[in-house]
Amino acid sequence: MTKKEPEPERVLLPGKPDYDQCDNKVVTARYTLVTFFPVAILEQFRRFANLYFLIIGVIMAIGWDTDLYESALTPWTTLGPLALVITFSLLVEGSSDY
Repeated sequence: MTKKEPEPERVLLPGKPDYDQCDNKVVTARYTLVTFFPVAILEQFRRFANLYFLIIGVIMAIGWDTDLYESALTPWTTLGPLALVITFSLLVEGSSDY
């Protein structure tokens, strides 16, 4: 075993924090500015309803833009409300995390 070197003596005064050792900062935020959008979008599409409407919207867009099959409605009838719901959810998530 190696021998540890002794630490220098530390003097603590009541009412005066020692910021050199520890600042006792507690961070409860789930996101940073860089990770907010990707993590929050993945979190939204973990919900089955959001994923379902995204898949239905993509299938409708394929039928609308190609001649593979006919689509009775435009894909925006599904993707538009989905975008509004996800946008509102992201705003609520961001405001609660801030």
